Amino acid sequence: MTSKYSRAGALFLSVLLLVGVAPLSVLGDEGMFLPDTLGELPIKKLQQLGLKIPITDIYNPNGPSIKDAVVIVDGGTGEFLV
Repeated sequence: MTSKYSRAGALFLSVLLLVGVAPLSVLGDEGMFLPDTLGELPIKKLQQLGLKIPITDIYNPNGPSIKDAVVIVDGGTGEFLV
């Protein structure tokens, strides 16, 4: 004979398991971007989130930018930022 508490507990665990393994849709605003596609990013939104430097300071194929700080050290890469 089962009691009403064990049925309620089994139901609770079933619902908890169902909710716990249900796929959830997560939308991320961050990530890695190819340097030549940085101009397509929503600049105003990035500035609202705290971006303080122009995109051309991050990647500028025709001039100096952070891309020039990447160096090769013993087969690996590194960056020097000041």
